[in-house]
Amino acid sequence: MKYSVHRFRHFRLPPESIVSNRHRLTWLTPLLLVLAFAYFGKGFYFLTVGPIGAGDLHKRWVEQQYIYQGIDPYHLSRHPEDLDPDIGPIRSGGYLSWSFFTGSLFVPPVPWPTARWIFAGFNLLALVVCIGFAYRLGQGYGRAQGLLAAAVVAAMGANASTLGIGQYGLIISALLVMTLVLMTRRNIWAGLFLGMAFVKPNFCAFFVLAAAMHGRWLALVLFTGYTVLATLVIWQVTDVDPLTMWYKFEQQLRHFGAAGYSLVKLVPRLMMDRAEATMTLVLAGIVGMLMLFPLLKRCSLLTLFALAGVAGRLLMYHRTYDNVMLVFLLLALLECYFKAPTRLNTFVFLAVGTSLWLPARFIHFDVVWIIQAIIWASAAVYL
Repeated sequence: MKYSVHRFRHFRLPPESIVSNRHRLTWLTPLLLVLAFAYFGKGFYFLTVGPIGAGDLHKRWVEQQYIYQGIDPYHLSRHPEDLDPDIGPIRSGGYLSWSFFTGSLFVPPVPWPTARWIFAGFNLLALVVCIGFAYRLGQGYGRAQGLLAAAVVAAMGANASTLGIGQYGLIISALLVMTLVLMTRRNIWAGLFLGMAFVKPNFCAFFVLAAAMHGRWLALVLFTGYTVLATLVIWQVTDVDPLTMWYKFEQQLRHFGAAGYSLVKLVPRLMMDRAEATMTLVLAGIVGMLMLFPLLKRCSLLTLFALAGVAGRLLMYHRTYDNVMLVFLLLALLECYFKAPTRLNTFVFLAVGTSLWLPARFIHFDVVWIIQAIIWASAAVYL
């Protein structure tokens, strides 16, 4: 039997003795699909027409409209007298110059109601990419496994929250999926998708490191070229140099750092500045991965992306909607289960899966996200 997915070297059919046991968890598929459709219905409703939805997308829309006028949004947060009443005030921050360049693709200069529908279209395409990738991964082990893998990804609780508030999360996940697929084929254009995904550095920083650890240097050259070009374009448009933009970004770290659900929230309680805490944790994560390089360099790109997702999720500022970045962890553990459906593999996969299928409202309790963090870290070590 031939599967096109076999072009990816980390996708391999399990031994025949394992294939005979492969239907053990397929009863989950219909339950997860019901959950997924509920999440999609809620998310797309608030994103497109919900009166209190798409709050984060509106912030991006306001920022981008000022960019189109050649105005630095961070300047307006300190000088409200220069605001355009037809656009509105700046109520957010934390994005670097290249992010505004990429943001012009996803948030074009159109009226606000139209922008909501355009962004919904991008998210629908992103879901097709992510779910389709999961299906192809599972299909290598059988059709039922493909459906299970698709349902596992579709039922992530963060899908509803990232859609409902209009975050970049699903779009970035799809761009990272394309990066993974193209890097597996050693295609240099993977760097372009990685550069676009870098619209949120806190989401993608460790994925860049994973690509470097796997030796995808040509793609990283294109990634670097894209971010440099994007920075220069925004510099030219707004007349704000990159160092000034970085300084303003660092100020935003101090404001947002302890508001999310990651280790950054805990470190400031130990009398460390929020920006310093973020930088310290990121450096600790980079050093840790480099120390493990002799072991990690033998891993597949899927495994490295899974570890990058966990490192980024735990060590940098995030809220619950960014749990979509753990899609690679979920799929890597599911592939382990497909290859060897042992009790331990089943337990680890279900533990991580349950933590990600929960509705976002449960994660606002500190005890819940702390348990989640323990589960994700333990699963990364196990993987």
